Amino acid sequence: MLFGWLSQASEPFYTISLFCYHEPRTAFYALAGFLARALNRLHRACPHWGKYFPLGYADIEEYYPRLPAFRAICERHDPRGTFRNAYVNRVFGFTRARARADAGAAERAAPLHL
Repeated sequence: MLFGWLSQASEPFYTISLFCYHEPRTAFYALAGFLARALNRLHRACPHWGKYFPLGYADIEEYYPRLPAFRAICERHDPRGTFRNAYVNRVFGFTRARARADAGAAERAAPLHL
């Protein structure tokens, strides 16, 4: 597992990389989650999107002013949330849309009783 940090290009940025190959990774996730929340609240830091990312939509929305426009594009082109997963829902705040999509998929998969 890798845990890394990014910041805005207009500001200096620093990276912290943590690796963990030992199973179970409970201690790693606890430390990485603590660091993510602390650095986010104290220094407006955000983890790298492609690494372990324990933050949610409420933690990052103020740093990405165009996120509502991105969400609108996603809703317009993927209203059922077909191309979303739990990570995308949590980070971009799509939980309600995905729940509707999951319910619709379950409904379509249910056998017909005549």
